[in-house]
Amino acid sequence: LAQGRARRQLPPRAPQDFGQTWPVSRRDPMGPTVRLILLAPLALLCPAIAATPCLCVFDIDRTLTGKQGDLSSCPFNVVVNGVGDTAYGGGTLTLSDLAQHVAGTFCAQCYLGVISAGDASGDESEERKVLHQQLSAKSGLLPTGIYQSGCTPVKSPLVTFCPDGQKQTAMPGIIDWYRVHAQVEIADEDVHFYDDRLVNIESFRHTKYNAHQISCDKRDLGDSIGYCGASVHEVVPDHGVVNCEHKKNTGAQLV
Repeated sequence: LAQGRARRQLPPRAPQDFGQTWPVSRRDPMGPTVRLILLAPLALLCPAIAATPCLCVFDIDRTLTGKQGDLSSCPFNVVVNGVGDTAYGGGTLTLSDLAQHVAGTFCAQCYLGVISAGDASGDESEERKVLHQQLSAKSGLLPTGIYQSGCTPVKSPLVTFCPDGQKQTAMPGIIDWYRVHAQVEIADEDVHFYDDRLVNIESFRHTKYNAHQISCDKRDLGDSIGYCGASVHEVVPDHGVVNCEHKKNTGAQLV
């Protein structure tokens, strides 16, 4: 901290904020000071897998990530120093609240995957490695770090370059991948997808999967995408297809 500046107490966080030190920073709302924060070793905090197998699949850009470098608007995000993120103009990779705390959601009991229209900043990128580490909440629930390109055929539950409006077409392949590689049967009704773009939620409406629009409180690019990314409070096991407008109309928590 700058000389003479009083240390400000960060807002209370869940227990998983404490444990392993990461090279990430959080901006103090009192000024431009950057501080290290502590993230959990997720494998030590994850509860046992659900009795009924479930699957949580996340978009990446503005879901697992937030607006690059903007910690004043998104105080619970963290910047991963030295790791680039080329999405939406580019900058330094900034993890959303959800990306830091998957172990604090019901998805810590589920198998995991991603479906992104982007490239997660390309093959063998540091961004991909960081995201995989954050999602690896428990050994076996995300048993690969290999990403694939295209919605189909699915050769990994980490899917990139799957266009907006077509993400639902990758879901059967992810379910089949886990059937083969984890010997688990996941019912369509126990699949949950989270994305900031409305088109990617509405495209699930005629399926049996559950789809949840997130990053509803702060929006970007004319309301078309999220800003801070997903909050842990938005990751719920509710059934159906739920968009931000529905949340506002029903008084559901937006952040």
